Amino acid sequence: MTASLHKPQKTLFISRDGQHQPYLESLFIPVLAGLDRSRVAPEILEFCLPEVGRASKRAADRHDVPLHTRRYHGSILGSILDTLIAVVVIHRFIRARGVTVLHPRSHVPGIAVLVVKIVHPTIRIVFDADGLMPDERREARGWSERAVVYRALRWIEAKLVTRADAVVVRTPQTAEILRSRTYPRVPANRFYVIPNGKDSTTFMPSSSSARMRVRRELGIDPQAFLVLYVGSIGPNYLPREMFRFFVALRARRPNAHFLMITTDDRESLVRDAVRAGVPEAALTVTTRSHEAMPPLIAAADIGLSFRQAGVSRAAVCPLKVAEYLLCGVPVVTNEGVGDLDAVFQSGAVGYLLREFDDRSLTDAVAYCVENCAGTGREAVRRGARRAGLAYFDLRRVQERYDRVYRSLGSSAC
Repeated sequence: MTASLHKPQKTLFISRDGQHQPYLESLFIPVLAGLDRSRVAPEILEFCLPEVGRASKRAADRHDVPLHTRRYHGSILGSILDTLIAVVVIHRFIRARGVTVLHPRSHVPGIAVLVVKIVHPTIRIVFDADGLMPDERREARGWSERAVVYRALRWIEAKLVTRADAVVVRTPQTAEILRSRTYPRVPANRFYVIPNGKDSTTFMPSSSSARMRVRRELGIDPQAFLVLYVGSIGPNYLPREMFRFFVALRARRPNAHFLMITTDDRESLVRDAVRAGVPEAALTVTTRSHEAMPPLIAAADIGLSFRQAGVSRAAVCPLKVAEYLLCGVPVVTNEGVGDLDAVFQSGAVGYLLREFDDRSLTDAVAYCVENCAGTGREAVRRGARRAGLAYFDLRRVQERYDRVYRSLGSSAC
Protein backbone atom coordinates (compact mmCIF):
# COMPACT_ATOMS: atom_id res chain seq x y z
CA MET A 1 0.00 0.00 0.00
CA THR A 2 1.49 3.38 -0.98
CA ALA A 3 2.03 6.26 1.41
CA SER A 4 -0.82 8.20 -0.22
CA LEU A 5 -3.29 5.56 0.98
CA HIS A 6 -2.40 6.21 4.59
CA LYS A 7 -3.47 9.00 6.87
CA PRO A 8 -1.57 10.49 9.81
CA GLN A 9 -1.82 8.75 13.14
CA LYS A 10 -3.99 10.85 15.44
CA THR A 11 -1.91 11.08 18.58
CA LEU A 12 -2.79 12.42 22.03
CA PHE A 13 0.18 13.50 24.15
CA ILE A 14 -0.80 13.58 27.84
CA SER A 15 1.19 15.54 30.42
CA ARG A 16 0.64 16.52 34.05
CA ASP A 17 2.66 19.59 34.94
CA GLY A 18 2.03 20.87 38.43
CA GLN A 19 5.32 22.73 38.71
CA HIS A 20 5.79 26.26 37.42
CA GLN A 21 8.57 25.05 35.09
CA PRO A 22 7.41 25.27 31.46
CA TYR A 23 8.43 21.76 30.35
CA LEU A 24 5.62 21.43 27.84
CA GLU A 25 6.12 24.94 26.48
CA SER A 26 9.90 24.73 26.29
CA LEU A 27 10.43 21.12 25.21
CA PHE A 28 7.54 18.92 24.15
CA ILE A 29 5.48 21.37 22.09
CA PRO A 30 8.45 22.17 19.82
CA VAL A 31 9.22 18.45 19.53
CA LEU A 32 5.64 17.52 18.59
CA ALA A 33 5.38 20.46 16.20
CA GLY A 34 8.42 19.22 14.28
CA LEU A 35 7.17 15.68 13.70
CA ASP A 36 6.41 14.49 10.18
CA ARG A 37 2.78 15.66 9.85
CA SER A 38 2.19 13.22 7.00
CA ARG A 39 2.57 10.46 9.60
CA VAL A 40 1.53 12.05 12.89
CA ALA A 41 -1.30 14.45 13.79
CA PRO A 42 -0.53 15.41 17.40
CA GLU A 43 -2.81 16.95 20.00
CA ILE A 44 -2.00 17.63 23.65
CA LEU A 45 -3.91 17.12 26.89
CA GLU A 46 -2.21 18.95 29.77
CA PHE A 47 -3.10 18.95 33.45
CA CYS A 48 -1.54 22.12 34.80
CA LEU A 49 -1.84 25.26 36.88
CA PRO A 50 -3.60 28.15 35.11
CA GLU A 51 -0.44 30.24 34.57
CA VAL A 52 1.38 27.23 33.11
CA GLY A 53 -1.59 26.52 30.86
CA ARG A 54 -1.58 30.06 29.50
CA ALA A 55 2.11 29.80 28.59
CA SER A 56 1.53 26.38 27.00
CA LYS A 57 -1.40 27.75 25.00
CA ARG A 58 0.70 30.56 23.56
CA ALA A 59 3.40 28.09 22.55
CA ALA A 60 0.89 25.59 21.12
CA ASP A 61 -0.82 28.29 19.04
CA ARG A 62 2.55 29.49 17.80
CA HIS A 63 3.49 25.96 16.70
CA ASP A 64 0.00 25.02 15.41
CA VAL A 65 -0.47 22.10 17.82
CA PRO A 66 -3.98 21.71 19.32
CA LEU A 67 -3.84 21.95 23.13
CA HIS A 68 -6.53 21.01 25.66
CA THR A 69 -5.95 21.89 29.32
CA ARG A 70 -7.47 20.65 32.55
CA ARG A 71 -6.73 22.01 36.00
CA TYR A 72 -3.97 20.27 37.95
CA HIS A 73 -4.82 19.06 41.46
CA GLY A 74 -1.97 18.56 43.91
CA SER A 75 -1.49 15.81 46.55
CA ILE A 76 -2.11 12.08 46.28
CA LEU A 77 -5.87 12.60 46.19
CA GLY A 78 -5.34 15.17 43.46
CA SER A 79 -3.36 12.63 41.43
CA ILE A 80 -6.25 10.20 41.73
CA LEU A 81 -8.74 12.87 40.67
CA ASP A 82 -6.62 13.92 37.69
CA THR A 83 -6.27 10.27 36.67
CA LEU A 84 -10.04 9.76 36.71
CA ILE A 85 -10.63 12.92 34.72
CA ALA A 86 -7.94 11.87 32.23
CA VAL A 87 -9.59 8.47 31.71
CA VAL A 88 -12.89 10.14 30.80
CA VAL A 89 -11.33 12.77 28.54
CA ILE A 90 -9.07 10.30 26.73
CA HIS A 91 -12.00 7.92 26.15
CA ARG A 92 -13.98 10.79 24.60
CA PHE A 93 -11.05 11.76 22.39
CA ILE A 94 -10.74 8.21 21.08
CA ARG A 95 -14.47 8.01 20.32
CA ALA A 96 -14.98 11.52 18.93
CA ARG A 97 -11.63 12.39 17.36
CA GLY A 98 -10.33 9.04 16.17
CA VAL A 99 -7.20 9.03 18.31
CA THR A 100 -5.15 5.88 17.65
CA VAL A 101 -1.96 6.57 19.66
CA LEU A 102 -1.65 7.66 23.29
CA HIS A 103 1.63 9.24 24.35
CA PRO A 104 1.75 9.70 28.14
CA ARG A 105 4.62 11.66 29.63
CA SER A 106 5.62 9.96 32.86
CA HIS A 107 3.73 7.75 35.24
CA VAL A 108 0.55 9.52 36.42
CA PRO A 109 -0.78 10.12 32.88
CA GLY A 110 0.39 6.57 32.19
CA ILE A 111 -2.01 5.20 34.80
CA ALA A 112 -4.94 6.74 32.94
CA VAL A 113 -3.65 5.25 29.68
CA LEU A 114 -3.44 1.77 31.21
CA VAL A 115 -7.09 2.05 32.29
CA VAL A 116 -8.15 3.27 28.85
CA LYS A 117 -6.24 0.39 27.26
CA ILE A 118 -8.65 -2.02 28.96
CA VAL A 119 -11.61 -0.45 27.14
CA HIS A 120 -9.71 0.21 23.90
CA PRO A 121 -7.32 -2.75 23.55
CA THR A 122 -6.15 -1.77 20.03
CA ILE A 123 -4.90 1.66 21.06
CA ARG A 124 -1.14 2.10 20.58
CA ILE A 125 0.99 3.45 23.43
CA VAL A 126 4.22 5.46 23.38
CA PHE A 127 5.38 5.68 27.00
CA ASP A 128 7.68 8.68 27.53
CA ALA A 129 9.33 7.62 30.79
CA ASP A 130 11.14 10.99 31.18
CA GLY A 131 13.07 9.74 34.22
CA LEU A 132 12.55 7.19 36.96
CA MET A 133 9.70 8.85 38.83
CA PRO A 134 9.32 6.22 41.60
CA ASP A 135 13.00 6.55 42.48
CA GLU A 136 12.92 10.35 42.25
CA ARG A 137 10.07 10.42 44.78
CA ARG A 138 11.75 7.87 47.05
CA GLU A 139 15.05 9.72 47.10
CA ALA A 140 13.45 13.14 47.59
CA ARG A 141 11.11 12.01 50.37
CA GLY A 142 13.28 9.44 52.09
CA TRP A 143 10.99 6.48 51.43
CA SER A 144 12.14 2.94 52.04
CA GLU A 145 12.28 0.61 49.05
CA ARG A 146 9.62 -1.39 50.88
CA ALA A 147 7.27 1.60 51.15
CA VAL A 148 3.80 0.82 49.79
CA VAL A 149 3.65 3.93 47.58
CA TYR A 150 7.08 3.24 46.08
CA ARG A 151 6.24 -0.39 45.34
CA ALA A 152 2.92 0.65 43.78
CA LEU A 153 4.67 3.15 41.51
CA ARG A 154 7.22 0.53 40.51
CA TRP A 155 4.41 -1.88 39.64
CA ILE A 156 2.72 0.79 37.49
CA GLU A 157 6.05 1.57 35.83
CA ALA A 158 6.58 -2.09 34.94
CA LYS A 159 3.04 -2.35 33.52
CA LEU A 160 3.59 0.72 31.35
CA VAL A 161 6.88 -0.58 30.01
CA THR A 162 5.38 -4.01 29.33
CA ARG A 163 2.24 -2.78 27.57
CA ALA A 164 3.72 0.11 25.61
CA ASP A 165 4.48 -0.33 21.93
CA ALA A 166 7.48 1.99 22.33
CA VAL A 167 9.28 3.35 25.40
CA VAL A 168 11.16 6.66 25.17
CA VAL A 169 13.96 7.24 27.68
CA ARG A 170 16.54 9.99 28.04
CA THR A 171 19.61 7.80 28.59
CA PRO A 172 20.79 4.26 27.77
CA GLN A 173 21.10 3.58 31.52
CA THR A 174 17.35 4.18 31.92
CA ALA A 175 16.53 1.56 29.31
CA GLU A 176 18.74 -0.97 31.10
CA ILE A 177 17.13 -0.23 34.47
CA LEU A 178 13.58 -0.43 33.15
CA ARG A 179 14.27 -3.68 31.27
CA SER A 180 15.72 -5.22 34.43
CA ARG A 181 12.47 -4.45 36.26
CA THR A 182 10.23 -6.38 33.89
CA TYR A 183 9.69 -10.13 33.67
CA PRO A 184 9.89 -11.52 31.14
CA ARG A 185 12.34 -8.91 29.87
CA VAL A 186 10.92 -6.39 27.42
CA PRO A 187 12.80 -6.55 24.08
CA ALA A 188 15.61 -4.01 23.84
CA ASN A 189 14.34 -2.77 20.47
CA ARG A 190 11.23 -1.38 22.15
CA PHE A 191 13.33 1.35 23.79
CA TYR A 192 14.33 4.60 22.10
CA VAL A 193 16.98 6.80 23.70
CA ILE A 194 16.12 10.43 23.00
CA PRO A 195 17.79 13.24 24.96
CA ASN A 196 16.17 16.58 25.65
CA GLY A 197 16.81 19.15 22.95
CA LYS A 198 16.35 22.82 22.17
CA ASP A 199 16.12 24.90 19.01
CA SER A 200 19.70 25.75 18.07
CA THR A 201 18.53 28.74 16.03
CA THR A 202 17.01 30.30 19.15
CA PHE A 203 19.44 29.13 21.83
CA MET A 204 22.71 30.36 20.37
CA PRO A 205 25.76 32.39 21.40
CA SER A 206 25.62 36.17 21.60
CA SER A 207 28.27 38.69 20.67
CA SER A 208 30.44 40.19 23.37
CA SER A 209 28.61 43.51 23.10
CA ALA A 210 25.21 41.78 23.42
CA ARG A 211 26.37 39.93 26.53
CA MET A 212 27.54 43.17 28.11
CA ARG A 213 24.22 44.86 27.29
CA VAL A 214 22.22 42.08 28.97
CA ARG A 215 24.36 42.38 32.09
CA ARG A 216 23.79 46.12 32.29
CA GLU A 217 20.04 45.61 31.96
CA LEU A 218 20.20 43.21 34.93
CA GLY A 219 22.23 45.68 36.98
CA ILE A 220 25.31 43.41 36.88
CA ASP A 221 28.84 44.67 36.28
CA PRO A 222 29.56 43.99 32.57
CA GLN A 223 33.07 42.83 33.51
CA ALA A 224 31.92 40.44 36.25
CA PHE A 225 32.66 36.72 36.02
CA LEU A 226 29.02 35.67 35.66
CA VAL A 227 27.87 32.31 37.06
CA LEU A 228 24.38 31.17 36.02
CA TYR A 229 21.81 28.74 37.33
CA VAL A 230 18.46 28.21 35.56
CA GLY A 231 15.49 26.21 36.85
CA SER A 232 13.77 25.09 40.01
CA ILE A 233 15.85 24.65 43.14
CA GLY A 234 15.19 21.79 45.52
CA PRO A 235 17.45 19.62 47.69
CA ASN A 236 18.15 17.27 44.78
CA TYR A 237 19.73 20.18 42.87
CA LEU A 238 22.25 20.74 45.67
CA PRO A 239 21.91 24.50 46.27
CA ARG A 240 24.32 24.34 49.23
CA GLU A 241 27.04 22.92 46.98
CA MET A 242 26.34 25.57 44.34
CA PHE A 243 26.83 28.29 46.95
CA ARG A 244 30.03 26.65 48.20
CA PHE A 245 31.37 26.57 44.66
CA PHE A 246 30.53 30.24 44.16
CA VAL A 247 32.19 31.26 47.44
CA ALA A 248 35.34 29.38 46.37
CA LEU A 249 35.22 31.10 42.97
CA ARG A 250 34.94 34.56 44.56
CA ALA A 251 38.12 33.82 46.50
CA ARG A 252 39.88 33.67 43.10
CA ARG A 253 37.68 36.13 41.21
CA PRO A 254 36.32 38.78 43.62
CA ASN A 255 34.17 40.28 40.84
CA ALA A 256 32.21 37.03 40.38
CA HIS A 257 28.42 37.40 40.34
CA PHE A 258 25.78 34.67 40.68
CA LEU A 259 22.64 34.97 38.54
CA MET A 260 19.81 32.56 39.42
CA ILE A 261 16.77 32.48 37.14
CA THR A 262 14.05 30.52 38.90
CA THR A 263 10.41 30.57 39.95
CA ASP A 264 11.37 29.55 43.50
CA ASP A 265 10.96 31.96 46.41
CA ARG A 266 13.55 34.73 46.13
CA GLU A 267 13.72 35.65 49.81
CA SER A 268 14.47 32.12 50.99
CA LEU A 269 17.12 31.67 48.29
CA VAL A 270 18.87 34.91 49.21
CA ARG A 271 18.72 33.97 52.89
CA ASP A 272 20.27 30.54 52.22
CA ALA A 273 22.95 32.04 49.98
CA VAL A 274 23.97 34.68 52.52
CA ARG A 275 24.07 32.04 55.23
CA ALA A 276 26.47 30.05 53.02
CA GLY A 277 28.78 33.06 52.65
CA VAL A 278 27.53 34.61 49.40
CA PRO A 279 27.39 38.43 49.65
CA GLU A 280 23.90 39.62 48.79
CA ALA A 281 25.39 42.22 46.47
CA ALA A 282 26.97 39.40 44.44
CA LEU A 283 23.65 37.61 43.92
CA THR A 284 20.77 38.27 41.53
CA VAL A 285 17.64 36.11 41.77
CA THR A 286 15.01 36.76 39.13
CA THR A 287 12.21 35.19 37.08
CA ARG A 288 11.93 35.41 33.31
CA SER A 289 9.69 33.95 30.61
CA HIS A 290 10.94 31.08 28.49
CA GLU A 291 11.05 33.35 25.43
CA ALA A 292 13.43 35.74 27.21
CA MET A 293 15.94 33.06 28.22
CA PRO A 294 18.42 32.70 25.29
CA PRO A 295 20.21 36.08 25.58
CA LEU A 296 20.25 35.80 29.38
CA ILE A 297 21.92 32.40 29.22
CA ALA A 298 24.36 33.51 26.53
CA ALA A 299 25.48 36.40 28.78
CA ALA A 300 26.97 33.98 31.35
CA ASP A 301 30.58 32.81 31.64
CA ILE A 302 29.65 29.41 33.14
CA GLY A 303 26.45 27.53 33.95
CA LEU A 304 25.88 25.25 36.93
CA SER A 305 23.93 21.97 36.95
CA PHE A 306 24.34 19.78 40.04
CA ARG A 307 22.34 16.70 40.98
CA GLN A 308 22.33 14.61 44.13
CA ALA A 309 23.43 10.97 44.10
CA GLY A 310 20.84 8.24 43.58
CA VAL A 311 19.38 5.77 41.11
CA SER A 312 17.22 8.47 39.50
CA ARG A 313 20.29 10.54 38.58
CA ALA A 314 21.21 8.06 35.83
CA ALA A 315 17.90 8.69 34.07
CA VAL A 316 17.94 12.47 33.71
CA CYS A 317 19.00 14.73 30.87
CA PRO A 318 19.02 18.26 32.33
CA LEU A 319 17.37 20.66 29.93
CA LYS A 320 19.44 23.50 31.36
CA VAL A 321 22.63 21.80 30.16
CA ALA A 322 21.28 21.71 26.61
CA GLU A 323 20.42 25.40 26.84
CA TYR A 324 23.80 26.35 28.32
CA LEU A 325 25.84 24.49 25.72
CA LEU A 326 23.81 25.63 22.71
CA CYS A 327 24.32 29.21 23.91
CA GLY A 328 28.06 28.58 24.05
CA VAL A 329 28.23 28.58 27.85
CA PRO A 330 30.60 26.01 29.42
CA VAL A 331 29.06 23.95 32.24
CA VAL A 332 30.19 22.79 35.66
CA THR A 333 28.31 19.62 36.59
CA ASN A 334 28.87 16.46 38.60
CA GLU A 335 29.51 12.96 37.31
CA GLY A 336 26.88 10.26 37.02
CA VAL A 337 24.10 12.55 35.75
CA GLY A 338 22.50 10.71 32.86
CA ASP A 339 25.12 10.19 30.18
CA LEU A 340 26.66 13.64 30.52
CA ASP A 341 30.00 12.07 31.46
CA ALA A 342 30.51 11.22 27.78
CA VAL A 343 29.75 14.81 26.73
CA PHE A 344 32.30 16.20 29.19
CA GLN A 345 35.11 13.67 28.67
CA SER A 346 37.21 16.04 26.56
CA GLY A 347 37.04 18.84 29.11
CA ALA A 348 36.56 21.28 26.22
CA VAL A 349 32.96 22.10 27.20
CA GLY A 350 33.19 22.48 30.97
CA TYR A 351 34.18 20.68 34.13
CA LEU A 352 32.96 17.38 35.57
CA LEU A 353 33.09 17.24 39.37
CA ARG A 354 33.88 13.86 40.92
CA GLU A 355 33.08 14.91 44.48
CA PHE A 356 31.96 18.00 46.38
CA ASP A 357 34.83 18.11 48.85
CA ASP A 358 36.91 21.29 49.17
CA ARG A 359 39.73 19.99 46.97
CA SER A 360 37.35 19.07 44.14
CA LEU A 361 35.64 22.45 44.27
CA THR A 362 39.04 24.18 44.26
CA ASP A 363 40.03 22.23 41.12
CA ALA A 364 36.75 23.15 39.42
CA VAL A 365 37.30 26.81 40.26
CA ALA A 366 40.83 26.65 38.87
CA TYR A 367 39.49 25.22 35.60
CA CYS A 368 36.92 28.01 35.30
CA VAL A 369 39.40 30.79 36.08
CA GLU A 370 41.97 29.43 33.64
CA ASN A 371 39.67 28.42 30.78
CA CYS A 372 36.42 30.37 30.99
CA ALA A 373 37.85 33.87 31.31
CA GLY A 374 40.47 35.87 29.50
CA THR A 375 42.03 34.86 26.20
CA GLY A 376 40.90 31.22 26.37
CA ARG A 377 37.24 32.04 26.84
CA GLU A 378 36.13 32.05 23.20
CA ALA A 379 37.71 28.67 22.40
CA VAL A 380 35.80 27.04 25.27
CA ARG A 381 32.59 28.78 24.22
CA ARG A 382 33.01 27.41 20.69
CA GLY A 383 33.57 23.93 22.14
CA ALA A 384 30.42 24.24 24.23
CA ARG A 385 28.40 25.22 21.19
CA ARG A 386 29.76 22.29 19.16
CA ALA A 387 28.81 19.87 21.95
CA GLY A 388 25.35 21.39 22.17
CA LEU A 389 24.77 20.91 18.45
CA ALA A 390 26.12 17.35 18.54
CA TYR A 391 24.00 16.16 21.48
CA PHE A 392 21.04 18.48 22.03
CA ASP A 393 19.93 20.03 18.73
CA LEU A 394 16.12 19.94 18.52
CA ARG A 395 16.23 18.68 14.92
CA ARG A 396 18.06 15.54 16.01
CA VAL A 397 15.50 14.99 18.77
CA GLN A 398 12.61 15.37 16.31
CA GLU A 399 14.20 12.88 13.93
CA ARG A 400 14.40 10.31 16.73
CA TYR A 401 10.75 10.82 17.68
CA ASP A 402 9.84 10.40 14.01
CA ARG A 403 11.57 6.99 14.13
CA VAL A 404 9.42 6.07 17.14
CA TYR A 405 6.24 6.81 15.23
CA ARG A 406 7.45 5.07 12.09
CA SER A 407 7.91 1.94 14.23
CA LEU A 408 4.16 2.00 14.97
CA GLY A 409 3.20 1.84 11.30
CA SER A 410 0.54 4.00 9.66
CA SER A 411 -3.21 4.36 9.89
CA ALA A 412 -4.89 3.06 6.77
CA CYS A 413 -7.64 5.10 5.22
